[in-house]
Amino acid sequence: MSLQDHATAGSNAIALSQSILNVHSREAIEQQIRRIVRAVRFELLERDGAVRILGPDMSYHSADPHLFEGSQTLRPGMTSDDVFHFRSRRANFDLCLEDSWSGYFIAEHASVDQDLVLIHLDHHTDMMPTLLERSGQGLVNPVTGEGFDPAASADWQSTIQSGCVSIGNFVTPLYYLGGSTHVRHLNNFATSTHRLYNVTRESCRYELIPDRMFAGIRKKTADWGNSAGTYLGGIDAVKVLRELPAGRVVVHIDLDYFINDFNGNPWDSGLPAKAILRSQALRKMDCFFTALQGTGATVEQWIVATSPGFCSAEHWDWLLTEIGRRVEQTRSPPL
Repeated sequence: MSLQDHATAGSNAIALSQSILNVHSREAIEQQIRRIVRAVRFELLERDGAVRILGPDMSYHSADPHLFEGSQTLRPGMTSDDVFHFRSRRANFDLCLEDSWSGYFIAEHASVDQDLVLIHLDHHTDMMPTLLERSGQGLVNPVTGEGFDPAASADWQSTIQSGCVSIGNFVTPLYYLGGSTHVRHLNNFATSTHRLYNVTRESCRYELIPDRMFAGIRKKTADWGNSAGTYLGGIDAVKVLRELPAGRVVVHIDLDYFINDFNGNPWDSGLPAKAILRSQALRKMDCFFTALQGTGATVEQWIVATSPGFCSAEHWDWLLTEIGRRVEQTRSPPL
């Protein structure tokens, strides 16, 4: 039995609102659950009036026809079942395929005595609510019933495997670390304002699940007395990285920031030419590394996620090579 199967077999059911179950069809209830759990498999237990979380739903991997071939450049013999769990350490950065494992790497070096400054290169914010339950002052994995410490890699492992932290929300638990977390998010959205937000811890409640409070966060322009950290996002690397807060600096790179071929969905028509995509990626890469060098910041940890089903695996080896070369240059003293 795999670790994921083991977690599933021992999972706990989460009670649903009986009043809602009484007036809605099974299909309507499942649609409501899907909006809550997103990229997570589940089982609706109608007789018990409950839902059981069954672990990550990786159906979006099928969007990329190059996944198998591209994964072999990372580890020959890799199978589709290996993709979710893959993580390794390279000379210049920690590497995972599924973006949620980035939190696992960060936790290995998290410190209660030092704030975290996360430079987040990603097409997505990854700050959605989790399926971790808020209980008192702590967090609990409702699948295993065990506590979750965002500074413990082992807790991340079991929680990622259960699906309670996933690709769309792995940044959220970092705001539950002992100190403050400051996210500086370099994205692809021209509507981003490069405005500084306060981030507070928030309980996320659902009418369908009335007896649970799930761990989320909220960006605000006020309420600084309850701050768990800050967030600033935008497309301009210089503006995003200007005046970095004090703390341990970690750079997280999701390859879909540079090339997002599928965004989790198959394309019905042809993709832009590879040469165009890569030329655009290099421009963004050079802008970021130039801006980072201008800050004078010392990066303590680099993490790269390839994002299967988003950035096509046919780009992975090329992008990782280009990123690795630039990271090496940031560590080499000038001649």
